[in-house]
Amino acid sequence: MTQQTSNTQAGSTRNSYRKSHGGKGVAPLFGLLPLAVLLLIWQIFGNPHSVFFPQPNRWLTAINSLQQQGTLWTSILATASTFVQSIIVATLIGTTLGLALGSINWGGKALDPLLDFLRNLPAAALVPAAAIVLGTNTKMALVIVVFSSVWPILLSTRSAIMNLSPVLSSSITNLRLSGPRRTSVMIGSALPGILLGVRVAAPLALIVTLLAEFITNLSGVGALILSAQQNFNSAEVYALLLLAGVLALVVNSIVSAIEASVLRRHGPVTT
Repeated sequence: MTQQTSNTQAGSTRNSYRKSHGGKGVAPLFGLLPLAVLLLIWQIFGNPHSVFFPQPNRWLTAINSLQQQGTLWTSILATASTFVQSIIVATLIGTTLGLALGSINWGGKALDPLLDFLRNLPAAALVPAAAIVLGTNTKMALVIVVFSSVWPILLSTRSAIMNLSPVLSSSITNLRLSGPRRTSVMIGSALPGILLGVRVAAPLALIVTLLAEFITNLSGVGALILSAQQNFNSAEVYALLLLAGVLALVVNSIVSAIEASVLRRHGPVTT
């Protein structure tokens, strides 16, 4: 009877979880409606001869010009490559350190000041120092982006491990799990926290990628924005900013879809 009740409650929780995560992809589309209205108003009432506030149709002309020059897609691929590599490395490092630090009962609180100090270091201030040490290259950009985006994953994983269910912790101890088996059980339990950290870190990684490209003039969308600004091409600047926003929206949608899919299979976490 108890087992049947437990199964019924688990099934009910899973159903409510699916309902709460259903239709997530529709909300961002409605959220873009005010932006579309603003651009339409800008197009209708904007000054067609304005230097600093060009109409949106001139943005499209600027984007088409970049595409014809062959620099648009090359820059998008360069930015995407740096972003994907960085978020993968940040996830591996953040998850590993989060598991390790979350398992250290005696030193958890003692490490908080150091972690807070490191995670609050601004990426813009780190770029010059990293450029001096590593040079102005893709490796430098990867280091900056990984360092800036690893903290949400590390701290979220650490928090998930430190707040493991007492039942699960007792089970690990009683079954004397160690090595890979213990790690796999802990990762499975901390998976919602890990994915939450990745979802927070992904937009941050994209922003820092664009920032690193902008400051160092590395190949990418950020370098295109810098070049357009230096040439006083306002239409191109606005077009590339809109492109950066679209990239951020795509990244957020992909990460959210992956998170929802994994957690749907993983099921709810019981405490």
